[in-house]
Amino acid sequence: MTIATGTMPADLAAVYEELWQETASLCAAWSDSKSLYGSQETIDLLNRVASTFFGDIQRKQQRSIVMHLCRMTDPAVSGGKPTLTIRRLPLLIADQTFRGQVDGLVAAAVAATAFAREWRNRQLAHTELPESVTGQPAAPFPRAAWQDIENALTSIINVMNGISFYFMQSETAFSESSEGGVGSLLYYLRSGLAAEDERMARNQRTNNPAPVSQGVA
Repeated sequence: MTIATGTMPADLAAVYEELWQETASLCAAWSDSKSLYGSQETIDLLNRVASTFFGDIQRKQQRSIVMHLCRMTDPAVSGGKPTLTIRRLPLLIADQTFRGQVDGLVAAAVAATAFAREWRNRQLAHTELPESVTGQPAAPFPRAAWQDIENALTSIINVMNGISFYFMQSETAFSESSEGGVGSLLYYLRSGLAAEDERMARNQRTNNPAPVSQGVA
């Protein structure tokens, strides 16, 4: 998908468009995760259908989202190679006043995603030696609650929308999941379970018919 970049300089527009796609993809993944696991009703539904499978999917989704948050806020150079990250955006802004504003937004995003980098560095990209091996108590992991992920996403969106508003006087909501995604899955799971419940009820009525009343003719 190509997006409008208005009066952005070409080098900034090229990086911004790639980051816009990454932001949209990350927000859609988070929206799907919330739709699947954000209420007890859907959790009960998934557990009834395939608890082990959907539990595995939940863990993989969470890890993917944490890694994505890290990639978008990592340094602009890693291993001697340039990276696609919001920390590259201020380097491409000529207006020093506006560049300072974007620097502030980027710094807030880096701070808001610090928990994700610690999880990535200690458990996802690498495996920290356990206390049973080192003999030393491990430092506790930072909190990684749903609200922390929401805050991290908001901070990245603030960077993207700050730039788009400056150049185009427009912003993006970045909140919708893709069409034909989780909503469709949940609809058919509910429909399938409703049909199965009805089938079981019919079988129960067939196998246990109501007794015939013995009234006087």
